[in-house]
Amino acid sequence: MLDESELQLVTAGGPPAVATSPAPGPARRRWWHAPAAVAALATATRVGLGLLVGRFALSVLPLRGFPLAAGNKATSGTGALFSWDAFFYQSVATSGYPKDQPAWSPFFPLYPETARAVEHLGRIGYQPAALAVSWVSLFFATWGVVRLARDLLPEGAPARAGWLLVWFPASVLLIAGYAESTFIALFAWTLVALRERHPWWAAAFASLAALTRPEGAAVGLAVVLWCLLEPRRRWLRAVVLAAASEAGFVAFTVFLWVRYGNPIEEFRAQKYWGRAATWPFHPLVGSLQHLLHRDVTGPGSANITAVYLLDDASVVAAVVGFVVLLRWARRERDLWWMLAPALVSMVGVVANGPVHGSSPESDVRYVLCLVPLYLVAARWRGERLWTAALTSSVALAVVFQVLFNLGGWFT
Repeated sequence: MLDESELQLVTAGGPPAVATSPAPGPARRRWWHAPAAVAALATATRVGLGLLVGRFALSVLPLRGFPLAAGNKATSGTGALFSWDAFFYQSVATSGYPKDQPAWSPFFPLYPETARAVEHLGRIGYQPAALAVSWVSLFFATWGVVRLARDLLPEGAPARAGWLLVWFPASVLLIAGYAESTFIALFAWTLVALRERHPWWAAAFASLAALTRPEGAAVGLAVVLWCLLEPRRRWLRAVVLAAASEAGFVAFTVFLWVRYGNPIEEFRAQKYWGRAATWPFHPLVGSLQHLLHRDVTGPGSANITAVYLLDDASVVAAVVGFVVLLRWARRERDLWWMLAPALVSMVGVVANGPVHGSSPESDVRYVLCLVPLYLVAARWRGERLWTAALTSSVALAVVFQVLFNLGGWFT
């Protein structure tokens, strides 16, 4: 027989409900972890500190005989952001590509023409317009890198990728009158668009990237491989997307063919800077020989030595980073089409470089633009290691910006 307590359970339809706590859900993301917020904070920090460093360098430190770009004043915080190659971009914006100046051809038109458009629309000078384009591009570049990393890295790591970008040792080029930030923004958003399955947007970004820097032609390779790795391959769409992603590079190539009589003039013109295709890692070995034999002498020798070391360290770090990425790609299928453009660019870095000692640090500019590498560095485990890496990178970025602001960055 049922006792009184069991009888009450039966008549009540079963045991009383037990209050349970809801299953734990994903951690709530705070607003400052959003990719756009990280990009805004990182860009503002880099630009703000960069302006302070520039004013300090030109107002306090001696120039030591280094030249500044024409029209720049030693007390200007922004004037020294237009040294060296910034002259060529400004010349393209004002004079185009003169037939008697084939050396202008490696400086692709998207960045200077965009700065020129901003100059006319805002009725401001070229230099403020060029800086506006670089700084806005840096925001979108950082946003794209963080957004790309958000789907591939654990919580907290995507923001690290963005901070590592803005404080890369050569990051002064991201806030100067150079095309690097614009290129990185287009490269990153090409990968984001493919990752989020927007191939037509990716093709458009890739085409614009191909109008920004010579290695931009390789960005379209990501679009092609993405199409080939799709489970349902649509060959007609793949062909059209491939053509669209390379449209910018093809158009500029045809222009150079008509203007200079050589469709690959932008590559042949590298001879004006003493660069040529050599056996792999010749630039790295050559710069090490210069350092070990103490061949670097004369005015600015300390600066040249510093950029040699930065160049070599960046190339070695990039090679190691790609080894890590390739191992990671065995588990993450999407990494194959992400890596392809950067790998092609890296092959050019290790096999093409200065053979006469000029432009010693040019390779670090290519490493700066290799978007997938920031995913590797952001995965470092341990807060101490991460803090030490970022602190070291910030210190190097400040040092090399001072050198650049003093006119001592040879590009």
